[in-house]
This record gives sequence, structure tokens and C-alpha cells, in this order.
Amino acid sequence: MNNMDNNEFDEDVPHMSFFILGARHRYDILNELLKHEKLKPTEIASNLAIPLQNFSRDLNMLYRQWDWLGKDKDENYQLKPWARVMCSVLLPTVNFLAKNTSYFNEHDFGRLPKQFTNSIGVFAKSQHIKSVLRIESKEKSIFRNSNDYVYNILSEAKFSSELMKILEEKLSKGQQVRSIFSENTVLPENDESDDDGKLLNKNGKKIRQYLMKGQVKRKMMDNVNISIVMNESESLVMFPRLGKDTPDVSEGFYSNDKDFHQWCLDYFSYCWDDQSKSFERFEKNEE
Repeated sequence: MNNMDNNEFDEDVPHMSFFILGARHRYDILNELLKHEKLKPTEIASNLAIPLQNFSRDLNMLYRQWDWLGKDKDENYQLKPWARVMCSVLLPTVNFLAKNTSYFNEHDFGRLPKQFTNSIGVFAKSQHIKSVLRIESKEKSIFRNSNDYVYNILSEAKFSSELMKILEEKLSKGQQVRSIFSENTVLPENDESDDDGKLLNKNGKKIRQYLMKGQVKRKMMDNVNISIVMNESESLVMFPRLGKDTPDVSEGFYSNDKDFHQWCLDYFSYCWDDQSKSFERFEKNEE
């Protein structure tokens, strides 16, 4: 598009962008240049593990015809600033959603606000975890690996005795815990009919001591349909199934990527500061 005037270029960009991204080699080139500040054609070929001649025409068209790329005196190609911004928004989102179409044919984003769906591309570096056992194992790992804090958004106040032991140990070392529960959360019974129940109740009483100190803080929301378990470096997110209003705890997305973690922290802060309220109903039940 170097030969077009600016008005014609601007009018063509929206629909031409999808045409340009629709070709496999062009998509791969742009995706690779998005990961690096600049690359030589041979480096692109090496990174993509395909012969240079297989995509040299597309590279040349991106540079000369459509003006998406710049090139320096050393023959390094780089995305133009506007193209980098557009690709940084579009490509991760497309990568994540296209990779997980089967999941999102059965799940949705609940009542996730627009500012969070607009940045869903940060999930591109996450790992899709399936099965209740693997989800529970990852939750324990997040608790176990935490050093500074654990933040939760949960639809159920259901903690295993093993998880309670880990939590009590972390609290004894000064760790902070914040939890948001759904207003219709079912509280665990103080059942001491077996050894596991006795241990759960014992640790629960210890944790209530930290609650009195302010080391453990809790709030509740009218309804929780997206669940998060996170520490200072890892996060796990679970969305609801289609037509359901609670998180599907049998599948979720986990990552220790910084952008993914920031997304989760921002969402937790949004819920904690703006969408949740005091824990009075729970406090009365524990008196």
C-alpha cells in the first residue's frame, strides 16, 4: 500500500487486515515479529522452521505492498508501531480463543466486564487444565508455593483438611489471605465424625484466630460465576458453563505469566473493591 494515498490506506485497513491475517505464512511472520523487536528473514525462517523461499513473497508484500513492516540498513524487519499495537491486541486473542474453541463451545465468560474481555488475549500463554483432581492439585500447589499472599474468589467454602493444613502453616509465617465467597455459599459443617473432620475443624479454629488479627480477610458477592485462586506469581481461573451461574471447577486456565497474573489481580481487586460486601452472615454463623 505504499503507492496508495493516506485516505485510501485508512479506508482499506479494517477489512484488508483480516485478509492479510488470513494467510498462514503472513500470520506466522507477524506473530514471530510480535515476539521480537526485529528479525532478519533467515531468523524468521529458523524460528518458524520453514524454508525462506516458502514465505519470502509474503514477507515482501507485508513490507512493500501493505506497509505493515519497516526495515533497517542491516536488513532487519520490524512491525511498524501501529501494526505492533494492532497485532498485540488481535493475535493473542485469536490464538487463545481458536486454540480453545471446544472449551468455549460449552463455557462462556459469565458477567465479565468489558474491560476484562477486551484483554482476554493475556490467556494465550495459559495452560488448559481438565478434571477436578488436576484442578484441586493445582489449587494446592498455588497455596503451597505462596510466600506473600493467597487471593481467592470462590463459589464454595470447601477446603480439604490438606489444604487447611497448608493454609495454617503459611499463616503462621505471616502470609495474607483474602477470599471472596458467593452470598449463597454453603458453609462446611463442624463434623468431627472422622479423623479428617476433626483435623478440618481444628485447623478452622486456628485460622479464625488469624481472622481476628486481620491477617485473613473475607468478603462476599451476590453471586460468584468466575473463580480465581492466585498467589503472588501464579493464577488459576475457572469460567461457568453455558447457561450456568457458577464456575465449572472441573476445568480452568493456569499460568505464571506476568500479564495473566496482572489480569487476575485486576479482576480480584475489581471484585474486592467494587462488587463485594461485608461477611456478616458468615461471622454470625461462626459465633
